Amino acid sequence: MPFRWYDKELTEGKAVPADLTGEFLRKFYPDIKIITPEESGKIIANLLEEYDFVMYEFPFTDEAGHNQDFLLALKYIDRIERFLESLLSNVNLKKHLIILTSDHGNLEDL
Repeated sequence: MPFRWYDKELTEGKAVPADLTGEFLRKFYPDIKIITPEESGKIIANLLEEYDFVMYEFPFTDEAGHNQDFLLALKYIDRIERFLESLLSNVNLKKHLIILTSDHGNLEDL
Protein backbone atom coordinates (compact mmCIF):
# COMPACT_ATOMS: atom_id res chain seq x y z
CA MET A 1 0.00 0.00 0.00
CA PRO A 2 1.45 3.42 -0.88
CA PHE A 3 2.12 6.11 1.70
CA ARG A 4 -0.66 8.62 2.15
CA TRP A 5 0.43 12.14 1.30
CA TYR A 6 -0.47 15.80 1.05
CA ASP A 7 -1.92 15.88 -2.44
CA LYS A 8 -4.86 13.62 -1.70
CA GLU A 9 -5.41 11.76 1.56
CA LEU A 10 -4.06 14.40 3.93
CA THR A 11 -6.24 17.12 2.46
CA GLU A 12 -9.24 14.76 2.64
CA GLY A 13 -8.70 13.95 6.32
CA LYS A 14 -7.67 10.34 5.58
CA ALA A 15 -4.05 10.71 6.70
CA VAL A 16 -2.18 12.28 9.61
CA PRO A 17 0.69 14.74 9.18
CA ALA A 18 4.00 13.54 10.58
CA ASP A 19 3.94 16.21 13.30
CA LEU A 20 0.26 15.50 14.14
CA THR A 21 -0.79 19.08 13.28
CA GLY A 22 0.54 20.02 9.85
CA GLU A 23 2.62 22.91 11.19
CA PHE A 24 5.81 21.39 9.77
CA LEU A 25 4.26 20.79 6.34
CA ARG A 26 2.98 24.35 6.19
CA LYS A 27 6.60 25.43 5.62
CA PHE A 28 6.42 23.66 2.26
CA TYR A 29 2.67 23.80 1.53
CA PRO A 30 1.31 27.15 2.79
CA ASP A 31 -2.30 26.14 2.17
CA ILE A 32 -2.17 23.03 4.37
CA LYS A 33 -4.92 22.88 6.98
CA ILE A 34 -3.62 22.88 10.55
CA ILE A 35 -5.35 20.29 12.73
CA THR A 36 -5.11 19.38 16.40
CA PRO A 37 -3.46 16.28 17.82
CA GLU A 38 -6.95 15.25 18.94
CA GLU A 39 -8.18 15.37 15.34
CA SER A 40 -5.20 13.23 14.31
CA GLY A 41 -6.20 10.67 16.94
CA LYS A 42 -9.70 10.49 15.48
CA ILE A 43 -8.33 10.09 11.94
CA ILE A 44 -6.18 7.13 12.96
CA ALA A 45 -9.13 5.62 14.85
CA ASN A 46 -11.25 5.91 11.70
CA LEU A 47 -8.52 4.33 9.57
CA LEU A 48 -8.49 1.34 11.92
CA GLU A 49 -12.06 0.65 10.87
CA GLU A 50 -10.97 0.50 7.21
CA TYR A 51 -7.67 -1.40 7.41
CA ASP A 52 -6.23 -4.41 9.20
CA PHE A 53 -3.00 -2.55 9.97
CA VAL A 54 -2.28 1.16 10.42
CA MET A 55 1.18 2.52 11.27
CA TYR A 56 2.01 6.04 12.35
CA GLU A 57 5.53 7.30 13.11
CA PHE A 58 6.33 10.48 15.04
CA PRO A 59 9.95 11.45 14.21
CA PHE A 60 10.09 14.89 15.83
CA THR A 61 11.14 13.83 19.33
CA ASP A 62 14.49 12.85 17.78
CA GLU A 63 15.07 16.50 16.85
CA ALA A 64 14.45 17.62 20.43
CA GLY A 65 16.66 14.88 21.87
CA HIS A 66 19.56 15.33 19.47
CA ASN A 67 19.49 19.11 19.99
CA GLN A 68 19.03 18.71 23.74
CA ASP A 69 16.11 21.16 23.47
CA PHE A 70 14.02 20.69 26.60
CA LEU A 71 11.25 23.14 25.61
CA LEU A 72 10.85 21.47 22.23
CA ALA A 73 10.69 18.09 23.97
CA LEU A 74 7.89 19.34 26.23
CA LYS A 75 5.99 20.64 23.19
CA TYR A 76 6.20 17.28 21.43
CA ILE A 77 5.42 15.23 24.55
CA ASP A 78 2.27 17.31 25.08
CA ARG A 79 1.31 16.81 21.43
CA ILE A 80 1.81 13.04 21.63
CA GLU A 81 -0.14 12.78 24.88
CA ARG A 82 -3.08 14.66 23.39
CA PHE A 83 -2.98 12.46 20.28
CA LEU A 84 -2.87 9.24 22.31
CA GLU A 85 -5.71 10.32 24.61
CA SER A 86 -7.86 11.00 21.55
CA LEU A 87 -6.85 7.81 19.77
CA LEU A 88 -7.51 5.59 22.78
CA SER A 89 -10.86 7.22 23.52
CA ASN A 90 -12.00 6.79 19.89
CA VAL A 91 -10.89 3.19 19.33
CA ASN A 92 -12.77 0.06 20.32
CA LEU A 93 -9.97 -1.63 22.28
CA LYS A 94 -11.90 -4.90 22.32
CA LYS A 95 -11.58 -4.95 18.54
CA HIS A 96 -8.20 -3.28 17.89
CA LEU A 97 -4.71 -3.65 19.33
CA ILE A 98 -2.65 -0.49 19.78
CA ILE A 99 1.13 -0.90 20.05
CA LEU A 100 3.26 2.03 21.18
CA THR A 101 7.00 1.63 20.83
CA SER A 102 10.19 3.61 20.35
CA ASP A 103 12.87 2.94 17.76
CA HIS A 104 15.54 4.25 20.15
CA GLY A 105 15.93 6.71 22.97
CA ASN A 106 17.58 10.10 23.40
CA LEU A 107 14.71 12.27 24.56
CA GLU A 108 15.03 10.88 28.07
CA ASP A 109 18.61 12.24 28.26
CA LEU A 110 17.15 15.68 28.78
